[in-house]
Amino acid sequence: MREQFAASLSDYFLKSEARGRFCQVEVYQRSGDFYYFAFPEDYALAEQDVVKGRMVRQTHRPVFQLVFVYSPSRGTLDATAPGGKAVVAKLMKLALAAMHGTENAAKTKDERVYNFEPLRDPDHQWIDPSDLSIADVWLKSLTRAEFGRLP
Repeated sequence: MREQFAASLSDYFLKSEARGRFCQVEVYQRSGDFYYFAFPEDYALAEQDVVKGRMVRQTHRPVFQLVFVYSPSRGTLDATAPGGKAVVAKLMKLALAAMHGTENAAKTKDERVYNFEPLRDPDHQWIDPSDLSIADVWLKSLTRAEFGRLP
């Protein structure tokens, strides 16, 4: 699975960014979660080095790091990678395909529609999230522009 995942990451970065010719994936398990560290080859760097008292121009091929955390108990996959949201979403699909052996293993985008209109009511009754098996609820932002005129 690691070799398949490394090959798919390498193929993706070669086609989209002309880097990643070599890729190595390491897997660690901790507290039931699986941590996948991927190290694709980055763009080559030509640097000046001193070797035996002489300045020499040498080519260096660094790697960059991608981290994926898969939690079977929670059914979640988290990823950190350079690039925007679209890049991370594509990399998560590649990770799911490698883990489950299929391209359509799971949806990575939440297609649900949320109705925030009840939040405008100052007497809104909140549901205790412990009854719904929800551990945490975070409100990232709330602006007047998103909800029109708030009371």
